[in-house]
Amino acid sequence: MKQHPIFTRHNNDIVCQVPISFTEAALGGRVEVPTLKGTEHLDIPPGTQHGEVFKLKNKGLPDIRSYRNGDQIVQILIEIPKKLNDRQKQLLKEFSETEDGSFMPQRKGFMEKLKEMIKGDD
Repeated sequence: MKQHPIFTRHNNDIVCQVPISFTEAALGGRVEVPTLKGTEHLDIPPGTQHGEVFKLKNKGLPDIRSYRNGDQIVQILIEIPKKLNDRQKQLLKEFSETEDGSFMPQRKGFMEKLKEMIKGDD
């Protein structure tokens, strides 16, 4: 069987990865997601993390035994721009000056684990 360019199959579920911008991930938004029967809109909540998974109920493949459709699993991929213009760089520098880390739970957890690991070496 030939591999599909967008979807992979997991039993009766269909899986696809959807790239979004880091601003869409941070602020939230609405994106179009391809399905087997066209497109669907998916609401992205503010603070969505890279790799986060959403489920579109009954958008997968039919089960021939139960006549129930599988689901579509949508994994979010956050794209970071490779090139920024001067205005974008300035805005991001201003934003970085307001960051205190308390709104980044994964980074905070990582840093705490790192501190514990360093303390253990004494």
